[in-house]
Formats: sequence, structure tokens, C-alpha cells
Amino acid sequence: MGIYGALSSAVTGLRAQSHALENISGNIANSQTTGYKRMETSFLDLIPDAPLRSQVPGAVLAQSRATNNIQGDIQTSANETFIALNTNGFFVVEPKVGQSDGNSVFAGSNYFTRRGDFEIDKDGLLVNGAGYYLKGLEIDPATGNISGSVPGVIKLSNAFLPANVTKTINYQGNLPQLPKTASYKPNVPNSELLQPWAFSNVGGGPLVPSRTGTNVVSTIAQIPPRATSEASFVGTAPATEAVNDGDLLTVRIGSNSYNLRFDTNNSGPTSVVSGFVSTPFVPGDPGDPDAGIPPTPDTRATATMNIDAADVAGLIRSGSFRINGALVNFPASALSPGERLVAAVQAAHPGSTVTYANGELHIEYALGESPASGATGVGTTIDADGNINAALASMQMELRALTGNNDLTVKLSNGKVEVFPGPNSTEPLTLTTVRGSGEHTDSLFGLPTSVIGPADNAASTAGETRADLLVGKGQTLTIDVAGTTRSYKFDTDGTVTADAGEVKINAGGSINQMLAAIQADLQANGGVGASGAKLRVENGVIKIDFGDNHYYPATVGGTAATALGLAGTYEANPGVIGDIAASDADRFVAQSISGGAITVYASNGAPVNVQMRWAKVDSAATGGVDTWNLFYLSDSTATGAATAWTNTGKSYQFDANGSIMGSGSATNMISNLTVNGTHIGNVELQHDTNGVSQFADVNGTVTVSTLNQNGYGAGEFLSVAITDSGRVVATYSNGERIEMAQVVTAQFNGVNSLKRLDGGVYQATSESGEPIFDLSGSGIIGGALEASNTDISDEFTKLIITQQAYSAGTRIVSTADEMLQEALNMVR
Repeated sequence: MGIYGALSSAVTGLRAQSHALENISGNIANSQTTGYKRMETSFLDLIPDAPLRSQVPGAVLAQSRATNNIQGDIQTSANETFIALNTNGFFVVEPKVGQSDGNSVFAGSNYFTRRGDFEIDKDGLLVNGAGYYLKGLEIDPATGNISGSVPGVIKLSNAFLPANVTKTINYQGNLPQLPKTASYKPNVPNSELLQPWAFSNVGGGPLVPSRTGTNVVSTIAQIPPRATSEASFVGTAPATEAVNDGDLLTVRIGSNSYNLRFDTNNSGPTSVVSGFVSTPFVPGDPGDPDAGIPPTPDTRATATMNIDAADVAGLIRSGSFRINGALVNFPASALSPGERLVAAVQAAHPGSTVTYANGELHIEYALGESPASGATGVGTTIDADGNINAALASMQMELRALTGNNDLTVKLSNGKVEVFPGPNSTEPLTLTTVRGSGEHTDSLFGLPTSVIGPADNAASTAGETRADLLVGKGQTLTIDVAGTTRSYKFDTDGTVTADAGEVKINAGGSINQMLAAIQADLQANGGVGASGAKLRVENGVIKIDFGDNHYYPATVGGTAATALGLAGTYEANPGVIGDIAASDADRFVAQSISGGAITVYASNGAPVNVQMRWAKVDSAATGGVDTWNLFYLSDSTATGAATAWTNTGKSYQFDANGSIMGSGSATNMISNLTVNGTHIGNVELQHDTNGVSQFADVNGTVTVSTLNQNGYGAGEFLSVAITDSGRVVATYSNGERIEMAQVVTAQFNGVNSLKRLDGGVYQATSESGEPIFDLSGSGIIGGALEASNTDISDEFTKLIITQQAYSAGTRIVSTADEMLQEALNMVR
């Protein structure tokens, strides 16, 4: 059995090496076959049953071993439907089993291949070079998601792609914190904002802080008389710079006159009683009837003296009137000075008859009373040996005492001497000067000598009314706008000193001048909200407003606010803007910035260009929130009041760090989008979360990072390609790329146990297990093919080894044959 066993083993060895040679031959033959997987040969020894020490190697059995898990080289291709796999998976394919009515018929079985040289056939099917058709899953064109889970033969249509109306616009970008519109001026606060109040269709009641104050005409219906010098003086200068010793000033108010005599050398007052004349008492004569002499009555004693009517009040106030040395007492009385003089003299000389007329006091004494021998008395003397302020203070004190009018003032007002009977005075004022000896010959202090009467106020001249008739000396006014407060103190005569933080306002001139001074300070120093402030008298009424300030409320207070009728808080409101009329289109463009443009499509495929602009409508700097509105050009041919730009209706608000407030404003639904008469319908503007931001941008423009839409016009089929994700994508003449199917791949646990069939396909076996389908397209490489994994040099090496093994086997057969021959020869 040994020789025969050796012979038998040698024969199995020859058979095994022949099998290996067959595999090597097939591998070399398919070295250029796409997706081919070489076959390796495994050898299995067959050991005959024998005692341990009698065992021999035995025969050999050759088996084929697949290399499906070993990938061939990936080669790129210009054909966009060629695909390769970079994993251990397989494409799912199926052969055609026939045709029916010109259509391909398939049995629904699944085969698997690595051969990816697929091309479109006449039926729109993807078939590889071996005649197997690619299978996959359809994609819902509306959602882009895979439909179903059972792979089917992929069928492409070369029909026209119908138009798809735009439903969404993806828009992401950054809005500048400071938009540099055409209207923006760096030195004009809030000029970057849209100004709704300037538009014809503004809503929301735009307001500028304003107030209608005191009616000057009705409050000061009659302007009281006031005498003001032409010349200017310094209050601390000596009074002698304007006054001579012995000067006489007669102040006439209505029907009453008052003489003021000036003493510059402290020589004392002078008598105001002059021209005293008296006649004695003459007893009567009974006469002599018999002699024909008639009787005569007693002649009473008389006294006559001159007292200027303008001195009477001063004489009474001085308490110095003496007749024949006896002091005349003047009790308090409501009578006029002349009447008081008569009553007092009458009381001093009971039974007398006293009259006063035309500056002459006449006394007719009671019978038997002797006449006075003289009379003395002084009037009003003004001490003028000090400075001008002291002289004027003396004049004011004396005149107040003489007239009983404590509103009367005599003072320097802004350097000019002013005699003012008071705001309630309605009687004419006349000042008459009689100069004493000295250098000054004009009217005292240069005061006017004409009659100054009260005047009716009028709307046309109300602004020229003296301001001190409304505001008092030292009164204050505060105006606060946008956190900037201006404080004013009113100076009616030049003697007020403003406290720290206050601005002194001259109220010694006209109301117009006073308001102009406040206005100038507000415009210069009142801050952003008061730069356009205006104060004025309009039609006799005081008014205040704050120009184009529609953002900041204003508050007015202080002791003078009530007198001016301006106390209170005035609201501001820019208004709200909706759509933009054609008549306002140029203004709108100048106050907004471009937001980009995009072409969208109507349901019939008509393209429409949508131009967008952003307008900032509020700002944190105004005390509000950074807010934007988005507009689109809805009618480029609109005129007049017709809408040209349509507001999308959403307010985009941002916090201090530039992030959009609220939920992130991921969407903005534009209702009934219509452009130049082409109706698109409802379009959703999608931003994604925080897709719109507001960060600083040096250019002040919108930076658009994403702008696309999902609509398109009708298109003709041009080509098809398979992407790296396994998506079968059709390209159309309108530029659209539509995903039509998803290539399905399969993997096996026993990948090398698949059954090999013609055409580089495999069939699942019980040893390979069921296919595991992958719908993700993982590992697919588009525009590429997998080459055979056969290595020619390696196959040649194996060929040499196989040849040597086969030759050795034949030697064993020859040797066994010779040994058998020798055995047979022994018998002979």
C-alpha cells in the first residue's frame, strides 16, 4: 500500500495544483475586470486513519477562497454615473428578466456587485457593463427625504421639470449697529434711523415734545408805563456823575405829582413853603345911623402861602409843617394830599376856613383870632452824596412812601436807570427835571421827559413785552431732555448771581430776547434731544418745541415754569411706518440700506426679482431698543400714494451684545408676496436661530452670509450624476439639481461566503448571511470605479510556485511507477 498510497497522494497533489493554476489563470484573465475580486486557493490535507506511529501525510484537497473583503484600487472617471465603494459593501442590482409592452421586466430579486460602471439606458435605467441594473430608494422631491425601505430599480425620467413656486427664502446676515445710510450724518444724532414722521403714511401719532404756554396778551393785557434812561450808569459810581445839588425831579403818576429834591453836599432839606402873606383881624364898626354912617362887619385875619402841589405829599411825610411855630399834625387818612393838608390846617385852627387850590393855601381865621406870622416846612429830599445805587434806593423809598405803592421801583436795570410804578400801574407817568446849578443840564439820569402812558398789548407785539412782567428776579427754570438738564436763573436787573450749574438769563429786556437766550443755550448745550429746540412768542402765546426730536420726552420745571405756562412733561413719539408710498420712495431709500436681492419664482415659473432693504427704526441710544424693519420692493412702477415698498411686518430687536431678542426670530412669514403684479403667495423667510445679528460694521452695510430660495422655473433634463453620498441627482436647464433616488448598499457578515455569479455579481448564501442594507450612502465615491484587486506580479509568483509543485508531483508518480516496475520484475 505504501507505493500505491504515494501514487494516490501524488495524483491528488497534481489535481490540487491544477485547481490552483485554474484560479491563477482566472485572476490574471480578470485583472482588468471592473470590481473583480480574485480567487485564492486553499489546500486541505487528508490524513488516513492509522495508529499514531503509522500515520502518513496522506492526500491533499484544493479549495477556492474568495477575497471579497479586499478592495481594489479606486480610479477616477469623467463619467458622473460611475461609482465605487470605499467599504466592504456591495451595490444592490438586479438583472432584467424580459420585456413587456416595451418596458423592462424585473423579478424583484437582489444581487450584489462591486462593479459600478453604471450608465443610463434607453429606458432611463442605470445598468452596468455586465447588464445588471442599479437599485435604490426614491426620494420625495418635496421634502428631500427617502421614501420607503425596500430597494427598487432606479428609473430616471427625462421629462421637463415642472416649475416650483417659492415657498421659503433662507436669509442670514449681520445688520450694522450703525447703518450708514445716505441720510446719515456723523454729527447729527439719530440720523441713521428711519424717520417715520416724515412719511405720508405714518401711523401711531408722531409727537415732538411741545407746549403752548402763557398767553402774553391776556396775561398782560395792558403794558404799564416805565421810564428808562437812554444813558447807562455804574451803580457804584458817585451820584454827582449824574446829579447837581438842588436838582428837582417831579414825578407825576396820573393826577398826582411828587417833587424830589436832591442834596449832594449834605446841606439838608429846603423849605417848600413860600410867599407867606397875612392880614390882621379888623373889628367892625357899628356905624351912626343918625349920621347916616352904616355899620361895617369884622374883618377876619387871613394868611396865604404857596405850597407846590407836588410838595404836599412830601410836606405831609416830613411832619415839618409849622404855622406860626405850631406843628401841624397829619393823622392817617385816605384823602388826597391836598385834602389832607386842608383838613390838618382846619383842625389846627378851629373855626377857620381853609382852602387849597393852584398851589396856594389860604386860611381865613375865626373871628378874633390873630393871623400867623409865618409858616415853614420841608418836602422830600434825596440824599445824593453817595453813589448812584444809594441815590436810586433813596428815590424808591421816598416814592413808595409818598405814593403808598410798594410795587414802585427805581433802580439800575442792566445799567440803565428805570422808574417803574409797578406791573399793575395803569396811569400815565411823567418825569420833569429842573436842574440846580452845576455841570449837568440834561434831564436827570437822562430819563425821558415825555408822557409815558400805559399801552394795550397786542399779539403782533407781545414778544416785545418786558420779560420781568412775567418772570421775577431770581426765579428758576429747568429743562430736561434725554437725561441732559439745563438750569436757568432769571436776572431782571443785572444784580442776580447764578449758582453752580445754573445759567443766568437776562430778563430785563423783552420776552423775545429772554426766550432767544434760553433757546441758544438749549441748542448748544441741551444735548441730543434739544439741538432743535425753539422758544418763541407766536400770535401772542409763548410756545416751546424740540424740533425734530421724536425720541426723547422733555420735562420743564422751576419757579418760572408756571409763569411761562411751560411746566410739565411733554411726550415724544416717532410714529410707526408701514408700507412706503411711491411719493416717499426716494426718502425711504436714503434712510435705509440694501439687504440684498434674490430671484423667486411664481407657480407658473415666472422669475421675479425681490429687492430688500433694512431700515433701523429705533435705537438704544434713544432710550428704546435697537429695532429694524425689513422691506421689499413690491411695485417699481408705483406713483403717488400707491405702495412701492412693502413692510414684511416683523420687528427685529437686538440686545446689547448684538444677538436677536426673544426666540431668535427663526422665521418671518411674508404674506401674499407680490412684485410688480406677479403673485408669489406666502413666503417664509427663514433665518435659523440667531441667523440675523447686529454687530458693529465699519462700512455700515448689511453683510449677507446666506441668501437662497427653494423655487425654480420649468427646466429640460440635461444630465444625471451620482454624488459621494449616493444620491442620484438630475440636472436641468434651469440650473436645478434634483435628487431623484438614493443608492442602497449592502453588507454581509460572511462577505467571503457569497456565491459568485457571472458578471461580477454575487448571491447571498446561508453562509454569508442576509444582506444588511445601508441607506446612508456611506462609502460611495461618485465619478470613480474600483479596479480588480488582482496583483499580476503576485499571481506570477504563485504561478511559479504552482508549476514547481506540479512538477514535483509528476516526479513522485514517475518514481512510484519505477518502484512498481521493479517489484513486478522480481516475480519474473
